[in-house]
Amino acid sequence: GQFAGVEGLTACLTCPDGEVTTAGSLSVCTVCTAGQYSATASSCVNCAAGQFGETDGMSACVDCHPGHFSAGAGATICTECGVGEYSTASPATECVPCAVGWYNHVEGETVCTQCPAGQYQTGTQQTECIACAVGYFEAGVESTECDSCVAGQFAGVEGLTACLTCPDGEVTTAGSLSV
Repeated sequence: GQFAGVEGLTACLTCPDGEVTTAGSLSVCTVCTAGQYSATASSCVNCAAGQFGETDGMSACVDCHPGHFSAGAGATICTECGVGEYSTASPATECVPCAVGWYNHVEGETVCTQCPAGQYQTGTQQTECIACAVGYFEAGVESTECDSCVAGQFAGVEGLTACLTCPDGEVTTAGSLSV
């Protein structure tokens, strides 16, 4: 961690943060490469998973921001969470898939969004919700299925949050699409 850049010095100099001396080369300091850091001037250390070092000569690594991750040691950048997943942690070593009934269609997100009323989702890590089919409805959010209309009601369009009641004098059977 110390060096003597010129002959005749009475004391060695300490390498600056982010630089080290290596065995056999005590006359100059070596800069730690991107993905590494040195705070002690004695050795370069890989940035831990969940952190990154984007430039040479860093004295500390930086935590990945929420919505980003680095899975392994020595990262020079953090990767955005993909669509259908998120991360709230900092540092983060992985992203979490959106749960059933939730979705996310943007990279680098810190949250997933509930499927709204009239829509549903049956899988994890989804990028969109599915509108309830004609003849079905869903009044709640975060749904995994839609309900069929009961006798005397109908749903003539997709994505309804409630079935419509038949006009006076008209009837339907359960699951009807129209009057």
